[in-house]
Amino acid sequence: WMRNESVDTVCDAVRTTCTATYTVSDHDTDGAVSFAIYLVDVAGNPRAELVSELSEGTRIQVDLTQPQLAVSIGSPSGRLVGLSGLVVLSFNSTEPLDPSGFAVTIANADVEAVCDEKALVCEANSVLREATPSGRITFSIMYRDVAQNRGPVVIASTDGSYLDADVQAPSLNEITTTTSSSATANAVGVGRQVIVRFSVSERLRLDSTITIAGDSNITLRCDANRIRCTGTYTVTPDSIEGPVAIAIFLVDMSGN
Repeated sequence: WMRNESVDTVCDAVRTTCTATYTVSDHDTDGAVSFAIYLVDVAGNPRAELVSELSEGTRIQVDLTQPQLAVSIGSPSGRLVGLSGLVVLSFNSTEPLDPSGFAVTIANADVEAVCDEKALVCEANSVLREATPSGRITFSIMYRDVAQNRGPVVIASTDGSYLDADVQAPSLNEITTTTSSSATANAVGVGRQVIVRFSVSERLRLDSTITIAGDSNITLRCDANRIRCTGTYTVTPDSIEGPVAIAIFLVDMSGN
C-alpha cells in the first residue's frame, strides 16, 4: 500500500526485486508518502511485520500547494528612473523555487532572476533603455516550485512599491537674452548685466547649470516648478569683447 491505497507491484523473474508505483492526484494532501509492504515467500511464510520504513534515502514528499511570492520593486535612483537607471525586482517565496522555471520581464525586456542557495530569496535587475516607454514600469514573474507547481503570474508588488520611467532628455522650449544697458540692447559695458531667460519641457534638477561669457559660476534661478529659469552675468573689466557665448546644461528629475 502507498498512501493507504493498494498499488500494483511488478517484480523481476526471480521475484526478489520489485517495484510499486503510485500516481499523485489532485485529491492527495501535502506531506510524506507513507507505504506498507506485506511480504510472503513462495512457501507461504509471511513476514511478521509490515515494512513501512526506508532502508536508505529520503522519504518522498507530496507537494500540491502553489508557491506564493512577496514582491518589491525599487531603484537606487528613487521612484523616478532615467536612461541607464537600474531597476531592482526582489521577491521571496513561501517555498523553494525551481531556478529553471523562471520567466521574468522588466519594462518589456526579458531578464534573469538569481536566487539564494535555498531558492527562497530572488532578485532580477534591468537597466532602462532608450526604447523604454515613459510612465509606470511594468514587470511580470512566472515561476514554479521544485515540485513543478506553478504559482500565479505576478504583475504588481505586494508592498505597494512602484517605479516610473523617464528616459527622455529635457528639451529647451525658448530662450531670450536681455541686458541692463540703457544705451543699446546689443552691447553692454563694465558693470552691466546680460540676462538669459529660458523655459524647458520638464522639471529640472538642482545640478542644471548655465555658463555665460565663459563664467560657469552663475547661479541658475528657477520658478517653483523649475521649468522657467534665469541666469545673470555681470560684465567685468576682464570680460572678453565680442559675442556673448551661452551654454546651458539641463538635467531632469530622473537624471537625463
